[in-house]
Amino acid sequence: MPNSQYKKQPSKKSTGRDEFDFFNFLRHYGVAFKRFFSLLLISSLIITAGVFAFCKLSYVPQYKCSVTFLATPLTPVNNQTETPIYHYQNTEGLGSQLAVSFPQIFETGVLKDIVCNELGVKSLDGEIKATSSPATNYFELTVLSGSPESAKNIADSLLRNYPRVVENVLGDIRADVKIPAKMPTSPYNKNAYLTWVLMAFFGTFAAGMILICVYVVRRKTICSKNDVKVILNQNYLCEIPLVSGKNTREHEKFKTVIRSKSFIESMRTLKNRTLAIINDAGYRTIGFVSTSDNEGKTCVGAGFAKVLSGVNEPVVFVTFEENAPSQSGKAKSRSRRKPSTVDVIKNMSFDKQNAVFPNIRKLFTNVDVLILDVKIIQNKDKLRDIIEQLKSSYSFVIMDIVAGSMHSEAVKFADMCDAYISVVRCDYISSDKIKSTLNYFSYSTSHNLGSVLNEVSSAYISYGRYTSYGKYSKYGYSYYYRNYGYGQYGNETPDNNP
Repeated sequence: MPNSQYKKQPSKKSTGRDEFDFFNFLRHYGVAFKRFFSLLLISSLIITAGVFAFCKLSYVPQYKCSVTFLATPLTPVNNQTETPIYHYQNTEGLGSQLAVSFPQIFETGVLKDIVCNELGVKSLDGEIKATSSPATNYFELTVLSGSPESAKNIADSLLRNYPRVVENVLGDIRADVKIPAKMPTSPYNKNAYLTWVLMAFFGTFAAGMILICVYVVRRKTICSKNDVKVILNQNYLCEIPLVSGKNTREHEKFKTVIRSKSFIESMRTLKNRTLAIINDAGYRTIGFVSTSDNEGKTCVGAGFAKVLSGVNEPVVFVTFEENAPSQSGKAKSRSRRKPSTVDVIKNMSFDKQNAVFPNIRKLFTNVDVLILDVKIIQNKDKLRDIIEQLKSSYSFVIMDIVAGSMHSEAVKFADMCDAYISVVRCDYISSDKIKSTLNYFSYSTSHNLGSVLNEVSSAYISYGRYTSYGKYSKYGYSYYYRNYGYGQYGNETPDNNP
């Protein structure tokens, strides 16, 4: 019959990340940003380098030369006499009017032709702009040209001819030069490329941060205790912090993790909570399941067996491997494949004399390991007999069940156990896929004890040094960025195996 424990709460209201939690979003965003920071930084630098190279190749120096005028109108002061008397006075806004009218005066050819004829050229090698100071009669003519001599010559010609043209065209206006033109010594746009470079860098970085935001919003994974309880509707057993060691090879990760004090401390928590659940049920065969490979169920199962064993309580850890065909070609291909966790366990363990099971090896103190071919599931009765014989010699039988989404016979493996624990790797697989796998395992006759959240990074750790033990003690975790401080529990050591 289907697992009734998993079916108990089908109508539980699923909130979790369906309701937007800003602080939870920031936490997930921080983890994603840390994960993709290197990629984001490298992408920004590459694009910035490309923009820098383009700006350098397409760079054209521009020289700027300016001249400032003061415009004063001729205003009548006495209209009663037959001959009016005029004098010049400041009128606010006249500079703005001249700045607005300058393009028309220049482009009609009145001023442009005079400047070209004076310089002896057919067209001007430069751009001329007119600007004004607000609420004053000051306005400025700015010449931009490809050479300093050209910019200075055009500015000097404007200096000589513009006041005369203004008086002839607009009438009764005098333009006095206040700041004459000076020869430019360097291009005014020599650092203009820096603007584009900075825009490229920060623009790319900002675009990457937006993409990370979209990634966080759209990515639905299991990252916290609340996710396990609400999204997966599972009993939460414990969280196992991410353990990083000097050895970066994935297949050697088992050795690093299994000896870690943080991992052992988490296994003790898992042991205490599991025994509290199965205390009255008499379960002795416990399986560890997962949705896919690389979630750490083999490592967690072996670690659980290690802390579960005692002086008078021997434990056997049963795991499975897929043996390659005997053909020489495929055997050669197998020899080149990346070693698995089971291969590492083989190397760590050593042969043990056992009349009933010659293939049993010793893995840890009071923990033996039995590695079976995964094809044994085709003979379900034989596997059941093996487990029953193991139960006669060992206090507990811990089984490393094949991944649910990777093997169609996973439920049959789980049926061999009294209960099973699901291992969920933090922020690794879609929550929908995990729910589908758990629903698949719910049809097993085995009882679902709950889930373990594995490889939780420091950003997701939900408690600090002051732990649930009720006091600030040596047992509490002290989490910083991938650095842990732990007290020693009793006289146990990380690993008794040579």
